[in-house]
Amino acid sequence: MRIFTADAGFRIKSSYRRFIWASAVFIIILSFWTAVNRLDEISETYNRIWALALVLGTAGTVFKVEADGWPRYFIDCALICLIASLVSTGFDVFQGASISSGEDSAYYFLIRNGYAFLIALSLYLIFYALIGRIRAAGITATVLWFVMAVISYVVITTRGERLLFSDILGVGTALEVVDSYKVELNSNFYLGATVFAVALLWCFQLSRVKVSRKRRWAVRLFSLAAGCLVYVFFSLSEPTQYFYSWLDNQNAYLYHFMVNEEMLKIKKPEGYSQEKVAEIIDGGQNGRILRTDYNAKESIDVSFPYYKYNTGTDNPNIIVIMNESFTDLRTYGDLETSESMLENFDQIKEESIYGTLYTEVYGGGTADSEYSFFTGNSLFMTPASTRPYQLYVRNDTPSLVSTLNSQGYVSSAIHPMPPENWNRSVVYPLLGFENFYSLSSFPDAETSRSQNIITDSATYDKVIELYENKGKDPLFLFDLTMQNHGGYGQSYDNLEQVQITGSEGQYPETEQFISLIRASDVAFGDLVDYFSDVYEPTVICMFGDHQPNLTDGFYEDSLDSSRDDLTLEEQQTQQETPFIIWANYDIPHEQIERMSVNYLSTLVAETAGVEETPYNRYLASLYQQIPVIDRKGIITSDGTYYRYDDMPQDLQSTVNDYKIVVYNNMIDPENRYEELFRTGSQPAVTEEAKQVKETEDVRLEQFRVYAGIDVPAGNILMPGKADISRWLLENGE
Repeated sequence: MRIFTADAGFRIKSSYRRFIWASAVFIIILSFWTAVNRLDEISETYNRIWALALVLGTAGTVFKVEADGWPRYFIDCALICLIASLVSTGFDVFQGASISSGEDSAYYFLIRNGYAFLIALSLYLIFYALIGRIRAAGITATVLWFVMAVISYVVITTRGERLLFSDILGVGTALEVVDSYKVELNSNFYLGATVFAVALLWCFQLSRVKVSRKRRWAVRLFSLAAGCLVYVFFSLSEPTQYFYSWLDNQNAYLYHFMVNEEMLKIKKPEGYSQEKVAEIIDGGQNGRILRTDYNAKESIDVSFPYYKYNTGTDNPNIIVIMNESFTDLRTYGDLETSESMLENFDQIKEESIYGTLYTEVYGGGTADSEYSFFTGNSLFMTPASTRPYQLYVRNDTPSLVSTLNSQGYVSSAIHPMPPENWNRSVVYPLLGFENFYSLSSFPDAETSRSQNIITDSATYDKVIELYENKGKDPLFLFDLTMQNHGGYGQSYDNLEQVQITGSEGQYPETEQFISLIRASDVAFGDLVDYFSDVYEPTVICMFGDHQPNLTDGFYEDSLDSSRDDLTLEEQQTQQETPFIIWANYDIPHEQIERMSVNYLSTLVAETAGVEETPYNRYLASLYQQIPVIDRKGIITSDGTYYRYDDMPQDLQSTVNDYKIVVYNNMIDPENRYEELFRTGSQPAVTEEAKQVKETEDVRLEQFRVYAGIDVPAGNILMPGKADISRWLLENGE
C-alpha cells in the first residue's frame, strides 16, 4: 500500500512494505554498530560513518525516487556519484585510514580523495557503457569494488602493508602462502562491509530502464569516454605530487593504489639488457675511493694483534648512524652561536675520514637516503615523491647488510619509532637485517621536547648494550636516530638552549634546531669515547639524512633568495649534510670534498677492509668521474654542475650506464644480475639455488604464521634453524 507520493519534477514514493524493510535495515545496522562498539574502541570519525551508514541505509530503503525523461538521467547521475563516494569511503574504512587530513594540509587531503572518488566513479561509467543498463552496471561495479576491498583488507591485516598495483606482479607468490594466513575480522571490516552494503542498497534506486535505441549509443559512448578519461586525467595531472608518503593512511586508498601504478612507469634505459649490465660492471672493477696504500687488515692487526686469534675473524665491528636532520648550518655563512655547535665533531674529524654528503631529499623523506646508502642505488631516475621502501623493495634486495651477513656479521637495526614507519618492519628483513629494535625497545628512554622524541644518547646506549652482548661474531649496527626531527616550534625543558649571536630570537626554530644538534654532538662524542677504549676494532660512520625544513626564513635570508629562485648549485647546497667515519685503529685522515649518499656504503666497506662486491668496485670507479649524482643533477670530479638535460655526450653515456645498472637492480629484480652483488667467497646463485630459496621462503613464512616469533619486545627477529627444525618435526616433515 502506497503511503505518500511527493511530486516536484520527480516523484518520491514510499509504502508500508518499504517501511518494514527499512526498519529491518535500521535494526541490523544499529545492532552491528552496538556489537562492534563493545568489541573494539572506535574513533569518533568512524562512529560518524556508522551514523551516516545508518541514515543512508534506512533512507535508501524507505524511499523510492522516480522520474521520466531527462530528470531520470540527472537522478541516476546523482545516485551514481553518491554510490561512488560510499565505495571510496568504504575502501578507506577497510584499510583503517584516518579519513581526515591529519598531519597534511586539507587541500592535499581533498585532492587525494577527489582522485579516489573519480577512480571509483570511472568503473561505473565503463560498466554502464558495456552493459547499457544503469542498475545492472551499478550492482556489478559495486560487487567488484567490494571484492577488491576485501582482498585489500586481507592483505593489510596479514602482511601489514597495503595492497598495491605492483602486487599484481607477485600474485603467484602470494597464492603459495595464502593458506598459512589467518585472517581476523575487526571493526574496520564490519564498518567497511556495512558501507558497501549501503552503497548496494542505493544501486536499487537506479533506473531499470534500458536506454532507448535512439540515445543508446550516444550515451554509452559518452560514458565509456568519460570513464577512460578519468585515467588519462589521472596520468597527465601528475598525481604523485599529492602523495603523502610518511604515513600511508593519510592517502585515500584508491588514489594510493593508482599512484603506485604511476610510480612504476620508469622507462628502460637505452640499451638495457642483462648482458649490458655485465659489460658495464666488468669495465669498472679498478675503482677505489681511499688512497691505494691504505690496508685495513694490516692496520687492524697492528692495533689489535690478538683479535683474529680470539674471534676467528679480522673484520671490525661496524656501526652506522644515520642522524635525523644532522646538518652543519655553518655552510650558509659565518654562523656564530652562544655555545659551540659541533665541538666534538670538529675534533673527531681531525683523525677521521670526513666530508660533505649530498642526500636524495630535503626536509623529509628519510627513507630515500636510507635506501641509497644501503643499496648504492641513486634515486635519480625515479619520481621525487616515490619511496623505494614502499614500491621497489618487494623481495630480497642486495645491500650492505646482505654483503656483511655473508662475511659472518650479525646485523641489527635500531630506530626509536614505530616499526611500520616507511614500511621498515617489512623492508629490513628483505635487506638482510636479523634484528630490529624499534620504539617499544625504549620504554624508559630519555626524550627531548614536548613531542617526547627519544634522544640520540638513548639510542647510543642501545648500541653499547648490543655491543657488550654480541659474542665473538663481528657486529653490524645501523642506528637511525630521531632526536632532530622536525617540529622545531615545540617547547622543551630538558635541552640546553643555544642562540645565534647577533640574531638572538630572530630565528626561533633555527635556534632550537641548533640546540638539538649540539646535544647530538655531545652524545656522539661520548659514543666515540666509549669505543676508543674497547678491545675490538670498530668503525663508526655518522651522516645526516637530509637538511631540516626550517620555516622561519633562515634559509631565504642566508641565501638572499627564495627556494623557487635557487640556481642548480644553490639547490645542491640544500642537499648537503656532513659525514664522518672514525675507527679505533689507524685509518686515513682524509677530507672528501663531495660525495652523494649512494657511494657512502662503499666507502665504509673500504675503511673496514671487508670483502667488496663487483657493484662496490663499480661504484668506486664511477665516483672518480661523477662523485655526486642525485635527483637534482650531477657534479663532476672537477666541481662542474650539470642538469641531466645539458650534460656533454661522454657524461650522458656514463650516466646512462649507471641507469642500466640501477634499473636492473631496483626496477627489474626478476632479471637482476646476481653476480654483481656476490663477493668472491659467496657461492654462485644458480637456478636450482633460487628454487630452493623460494621454497625455503614459503616454508619460513608458514612457520612464522603457525608458530609466532618469541622475541624481546620491539625486536623483529628471524627464527633460528632450531626453531624451524622443531616445527618441521612436529608437522611430520
